[in-house]
Amino acid sequence: MKETVAAKAGRYLAEGRVIVRALDEAAGIVSADVRGGGAVYTVARTRDTGWVCTCPARGTCCHLTAVQLVVAVERPEARPVRPMDSNWSNALVEIRP
Repeated sequence: MKETVAAKAGRYLAEGRVIVRALDEAAGIVSADVRGGGAVYTVARTRDTGWVCTCPARGTCCHLTAVQLVVAVERPEARPVRPMDSNWSNALVEIRP
């Protein structure tokens, strides 16, 4: 069975194939190198260009997905944060289906 993009990205990450070269969360800028099958590809993100990878794949590739697994580029105010309930059982009840 062929390895999925997500599985391959996770494997690349676990094998230490991802090197983040630059990260500015507030500006939404990321630059990273990912060692793929025999080549090193550059993954980048800016607010203007969005996510890009230098590999020949079209669409979302495993290199891009591997970088996305380890970086957060949203502005903090874009994500609502609520205080953690000190009672873990209440917190668990909220996330159960």
